[in-house]
Amino acid sequence: MLFEGNYSFNTDSDQTHGNSIYHTYFRNYFSGYRKPFTALDGAHVDDTSGCCRPLRAIGAHAYAYWMSFIGNVLGTPGQMTGWTYDAVGGPNAFPPAGIWMLGYMDITPQGYDPNVAATAIRDGKLRLRHQ
Repeated sequence: MLFEGNYSFNTDSDQTHGNSIYHTYFRNYFSGYRKPFTALDGAHVDDTSGCCRPLRAIGAHAYAYWMSFIGNVLGTPGQMTGWTYDAVGGPNAFPPAGIWMLGYMDITPQGYDPNVAATAIRDGKLRLRHQ
């Protein structure tokens, strides 16, 4: 499956409804932040305020093996303070905001699948937009 030339706040795979494998993300822009919005319950949601975790530009959840990320632009200029390059979650804890969140499990008990990062291809002229 090829995803090319897209703009989004992030990209994720899905462990809830089954695994995702062999996807290629080529020349996309993932900002790490959603545009502020008002939720259906009337609450104002603004990711830049630190309200919503876990923030990430690219997430490949547990069992998402052999994913390829080539030539993508990741992050939002002036907004990436406090983010880590690779965010790794642990049992029952949200990981910090991270450019990459590979192997994160969003189902209780939350954990980590190290095979996701071990099989991922991260290459190309990757640009991080953190300045």
